[in-house]
Amino acid sequence: MAAGLTSRLLARAGAAAAYALFATATAQAQETAAASANAELIANLSLAKTQDMDFGLIVAPNAGRVDMTAEASATCTANNGLVHSGACLPAGFGGVSTFGLTLRIQMPPGRRLFLSGPGTVMRINRLAPGGESGLSFVGRTGRNYRYLVTDPAGTFAFFVGGRLRVANGQVPGTYTGTFDVTVDYN
Repeated sequence: MAAGLTSRLLARAGAAAAYALFATATAQAQETAAASANAELIANLSLAKTQDMDFGLIVAPNAGRVDMTAEASATCTANNGLVHSGACLPAGFGGVSTFGLTLRIQMPPGRRLFLSGPGTVMRINRLAPGGESGLSFVGRTGRNYRYLVTDPAGTFAFFVGGRLRVANGQVPGTYTGTFDVTVDYN
């Protein structure tokens, strides 16, 4: 019986030695690596209106439209017998961002707004930014325009123009409306 007990003790001792050897090998196979973490805070985005949109004076013997370009020295082109005179000012906006980041300039839904006055509601559609400084156009999806901030100080400016539609028999008077332009980091 001593031989059986000795065999079992040897087997257990061998198993314990093998486990110790395996545990040591596993412990020696572990490696540790360090990773760094960082966060970059960017400047708050600011936006301000610098001028209101003004289509000036329009003589409308019939239905037509006046197209306004979106640039600092805008032009207003009347068609179908409409006569335009006076002001031609696109809406102007300016702000501060961070150099090298992409901004999204969002026009109102449908890129349009409605003007109320003494007669039928007038519509301005095809609202679009342009005449930008400190920005480089990247692309457009629907009413969203993407621009890269190119000014090292992060300052930027742009204008918004559009197409004013005048109905046949439009009642003379002043027509007004407002619209929102949203700018955020894209």
